[in-house]
Amino acid sequence: MTSAPVLLQVVSRYPKPTKVKKMIWRTFALAPGIAFICGGVTTGEPAIMAGMTLGGIVMGLGMLVGLDRMHSAGEYPLVFTTIGITAGPYINELWTDIASCRLIEATDLDRFTFSKSGVGKSLQLENKGFWRSTNGRMGSIFPLLGYFFDEKQEQAAKQIFAEFGINCRN
Repeated sequence: MTSAPVLLQVVSRYPKPTKVKKMIWRTFALAPGIAFICGGVTTGEPAIMAGMTLGGIVMGLGMLVGLDRMHSAGEYPLVFTTIGITAGPYINELWTDIASCRLIEATDLDRFTFSKSGVGKSLQLENKGFWRSTNGRMGSIFPLLGYFFDEKQEQAAKQIFAEFGINCRN
């Protein structure tokens, strides 16, 4: 999908993490798992040591993977191509799979971002397939990943959706 000609590109408002930031939060993610393993080793009981070691590995890796996914949101732009819409590993939708779209006003993400970077016009898609929407428990995934449109991008997106015969509501 990324090899197709680009029609519109929207960069995430969330900053790309630096190497130093990645190392800091990865250390904090692994610290509870290491503490769990050390707590098991100090007991001296083989069954407890094995269980706590396994638990520490699972907990540390789970936190590492979860935080890694959460902190990589700003790395990929939202790209509209002649084939569909892509946002790195998060979203890949073909034009034939999109039933409708809405440009939504995201106003409540400032609770999570602690700034105005989580406020603005964003996108919400409805699919034709098994997973009928790109919405999670917190609403559309596009504002959560930092994809907000300015006026020019909003008009271009509406025009692109109309070009492919997709109903785009406000």
